Amino acid sequence: LPLIGHNMLPDRPRPVIRLLSLGLMMIPETMLGLVIHFTPVVLYPTYEASATALGADAMPDQKFAGALAWALTMVIDGIWTMLAAWEWFRDEERRAMSEESVHA
Repeated sequence: LPLIGHNMLPDRPRPVIRLLSLGLMMIPETMLGLVIHFTPVVLYPTYEASATALGADAMPDQKFAGALAWALTMVIDGIWTMLAAWEWFRDEERRAMSEESVHA
């Protein structure tokens, strides 16, 4: 909430800091999805044992989960970043309109 939406904190981060923070947040989330997707071995032996018992292969599931985490992270974080940028744009418009009304 300090980055997007109505915040109850008295001193909210500046829009540049909010956008930078949201952009940097994408890095570890994306890296986790990439690691899960591109790892050549099954990361969770317990899952591999239960998948084998059911006659399934755990590797395609792991690759799909990693790709899904990677893609969804980019989409969701992209939406948050666009909302923060829109909020910044809207605040700048309000500020410009109030300055125009003061000078008029």
